[in-house]
Amino acid sequence: MVKKKKVEKKIVRIGYCRVSTDDKQEMSLENQIQMMEQQNCNYIYSEHGSGRNDKRIEFQKMLVHIKKLANDKNNTVYLIVFKNDRLSRKFRTLVNTIEDLLELGVNYISLIDHIDTSTIGGKMFFQILSSFNEYEVSNTRERVKIGLEKAREKGKVLGRPPVTKSQKNKLIRLYQLNTLSVDTIAEMCGMKPSTAYKYLKHSNIQRRR
Repeated sequence: MVKKKKVEKKIVRIGYCRVSTDDKQEMSLENQIQMMEQQNCNYIYSEHGSGRNDKRIEFQKMLVHIKKLANDKNNTVYLIVFKNDRLSRKFRTLVNTIEDLLELGVNYISLIDHIDTSTIGGKMFFQILSSFNEYEVSNTRERVKIGLEKAREKGKVLGRPPVTKSQKNKLIRLYQLNTLSVDTIAEMCGMKPSTAYKYLKHSNIQRRR
């Protein structure tokens, strides 16, 4: 029997650095990048942007790159940040992002917060963070539920207001002119395009060419 040679996994380290105008500049972008270089990061993503913006360009590029690297089973991938709030200032986004990374088999390291999910202690600490996130989500749902119940008790009508007869007539009139798109007409009538299509269909208005 020929023993299969064990393939050693390639360690890939990705560093993410961020500063924004409202930061107290605890560490400049240049210093963060230098710290990532000291951690022997193979790739470093850096940008200026608010930590409350989930659509940061380099942040999104970094996530796409990490997923691609994680799909290669020969890689052991690490995401390294200077501090948790560099990844996100929104607690829910922070926890959800790390959870997604862990599901992909990616390890997360926050240098200042002393978190390393490749260790038992790091995993336990993150589990505590996750439980806080679940508690916050549950509390938010409960507050929304109580708010809706109080609004109903006061006789408030919840949801979008019903479409009036004048809105329907305006919709049909503009549609029959055949000069505007349904999206434009719907906006002019104060309704969603899907609602406009529904009322046109129910009114047996012939589909224009």
